[in-house]
Amino acid sequence: MKLLSPPWLHNAPTRRLFEAVPHSLHCMRFIGGCVRDAVLGITANDMDLATTLLPNIIMEHLTTAGIKVIPTGLSHGTITAVVNHIPYQITTLRRDIDTDGRHAIVAYTDDWQIDALRRDFTINALSLDAEGHIYDYTNGLTDLNEGRLRFIGQPQLRIQEDYLRILRYFRFLSRFDHQDDDHETLNIITINTPKLLTLSWERIAMEWQSILNQANPDRSLRLMLTCGVLKTLFNVDHISEHYVRLRQCEHLWQSKAQPWRRRLVALMGGHCDQIIKVCHLLKLSNKDTDYIKSLAHMLSQPQLIPFTGIYHYGLELYQDYLLLSHQPDRDTLWQQAVIIAQQKIQFPLSGQDLIGAGLQPGPHLGQILTQIETWWSEHKGEPDHSACLAYYRLHLSPHN
Repeated sequence: MKLLSPPWLHNAPTRRLFEAVPHSLHCMRFIGGCVRDAVLGITANDMDLATTLLPNIIMEHLTTAGIKVIPTGLSHGTITAVVNHIPYQITTLRRDIDTDGRHAIVAYTDDWQIDALRRDFTINALSLDAEGHIYDYTNGLTDLNEGRLRFIGQPQLRIQEDYLRILRYFRFLSRFDHQDDDHETLNIITINTPKLLTLSWERIAMEWQSILNQANPDRSLRLMLTCGVLKTLFNVDHISEHYVRLRQCEHLWQSKAQPWRRRLVALMGGHCDQIIKVCHLLKLSNKDTDYIKSLAHMLSQPQLIPFTGIYHYGLELYQDYLLLSHQPDRDTLWQQAVIIAQQKIQFPLSGQDLIGAGLQPGPHLGQILTQIETWWSEHKGEPDHSACLAYYRLHLSPHN
């Protein structure tokens, strides 16, 4: 039995959590991703635990100890304990009674091995007790050390239990698999790919964003294309030039924008109609949808100069635009954009200025002001107040 001692195992919040539960050494363990990542020396983002105790019992112990408890998924046996602002998700051990590819009917159990065997991949079935002992019922440590992603048991059965595991396979493949392509598993995925459409788009969106956010999703996307996943979900049947260009230069610059958003636009080839449809399907937030639609719109303007781009869209969007677009002088434009973004940019004209110049108030006033602003931004903001009024009188005034 291997010993592991990640920093978070012995910190004050974790100690308080285990001290709140009687006999916690035997009835509660960390499980899944946090253990997997700790083995690899990676900082874990989520703290998940499993317990043999029923949800009401674990909640009673934690509440008695003064620990905040949130019934986040009580119907599935999951609660969240918050200790020093750190959330710990705790789930009672389960066994499957019935599955249909979307939902599972489960029953509680106190058998750690049964719970481990119902999970998706061997590397995700590791558990860790309060003393640092690792429990491995599926040979996950060997697979993790050898860089192999492997379903627990028969891939066909695991996938049929929950078709979302197809997408999870490609998400974890990007991070943890360093072996040759597993053609047997990929063939099974290909056969089951149409079943992805039985899932909710909210579940699909979470996995899809995680795939695109990987440091290097290229292999996963290539195999998703081969298996028909991209075609089934997004009507994508090839890797676009936008995506190839993006990946060639992503490592050269760092953009603060979330990579999944620009990669989504790139995979769609920058086609606005298709991108809008995908945003709707994935039920993305208004913020993400607006960002993605703006980036797609910018790609329809292949010679968008830094000043205009920064003024209308901001630095992050303009940098993503440069990463996707064909710009031979991209280095220069990138540096110019950074400098411009640090400046205070203000359009020198207002609606009152146009009224003072004889234009009557009304909807047309805003339209004309926008035309002048576009002209001004295309000239790098160099025309001053007088020059903008002169442009209006010469080109846009109804009195001409």
